[in-house]
Amino acid sequence: MIGKLILKRKRDAIFRSIHVFVDGEEYVLKRSASLCIDLPVGEHRLLAKLDWCSGEKLINIKESDVHTVLIKSAMPDLYFFVGVGVISLLFVASLFELIPVVYPALLLVVYYIPLMIEALIHKTSYFRFKSTVTTPVV
Repeated sequence: MIGKLILKRKRDAIFRSIHVFVDGEEYVLKRSASLCIDLPVGEHRLLAKLDWCSGEKLINIKESDVHTVLIKSAMPDLYFFVGVGVISLLFVASLFELIPVVYPALLLVVYYIPLMIEALIHKTSYFRFKSTVTTPVV
């Protein structure tokens, strides 16, 4: 009895590959990638790792089920895009001497504080898993 596990990753702000371990077997998931794995029926352990940061989830595969698991960072994507955009605009403004260079530098320090908290303090819950199960109609 076999079920399917589909691992997905959105185009997120982490530019490196995530290493996903399914019951100890390693798979590499790049940006905007997906991976389909056939698994026997039963409970399986997913572990996503990137350097010292990780996240873990247990899934229960039933016969003919298709589990789709989206793996993403615990930090919202909007945080990365807005933060980088605002800091970039402030740095450009400082290049033209419209504002002092200390403003974008200070904002950059403030921007990195939540990232460091996630990476250092919440390192075992760095990744989030959004799971959906579909059963094919026979």
